[in-house]
Amino acid sequence: MRSARLFMILTAALLCVAGTALAQQGPGKSISPLYYGNQTVEYAGHVHVWNNGRQPNADGEDIGSKFLVQVHMDTDAGWYFTEVQVQAGFEDIPVTNSGQARPGKFNCKAEFAVPSDYFECVYDLEDDIGFNWGSDRGRPINVAVHVEAVNIDGRQEGAWARPDDSYTMFADQWGWWYTYQISHPMRGHLIDKPVKGYGYITPTHAGIAGREYDSSSGFWFFPDEEI
Repeated sequence: MRSARLFMILTAALLCVAGTALAQQGPGKSISPLYYGNQTVEYAGHVHVWNNGRQPNADGEDIGSKFLVQVHMDTDAGWYFTEVQVQAGFEDIPVTNSGQARPGKFNCKAEFAVPSDYFECVYDLEDDIGFNWGSDRGRPINVAVHVEAVNIDGRQEGAWARPDDSYTMFADQWGWWYTYQISHPMRGHLIDKPVKGYGYITPTHAGIAGREYDSSSGFWFFPDEEI
């Protein structure tokens, strides 16, 4: 009984120190709030993260699988950004020796002379992240998103993406990162008979059946998506 009680205490202590929720994001599109503030956590926007399967270009040629990170600011509340830093990959999130985040070392960054409300990072799963569908399927990617946010009322804040159900806090107790599970999308078909030329759109995919690289009449989607 004593050893069981000690195990429970140690487990609870580890969770408190790490600031971690155990679930991970994916498959399909993950939408995480952008939070700022030290004493109280406030909303400034949101971040969309997902991967696709094999992506066709305008000519229907296969250009590989992508991992996408989109930053959307809450312009209704007056929020924009002047800098965005995104880290996505198998490697650890860059931190200092004391465990504080280092957004300046993230692998996708942008600065804006005029405050903006939208930014997108597109990673090639194979070339940029080193992902292989044969050996890495289901392997999680580490993700961190930080913005230098500005409000029309003059406020300036650092904001971080934080899913409400899966995140890890940095050692300085401000800022978060999380994991996203890479999964291959499913292939759907009209069941009446093979049909080509119809357009389709989901939260993560869009195209015209029969004009893609495999010349089939199918479409790509993740479970529970509206098509």
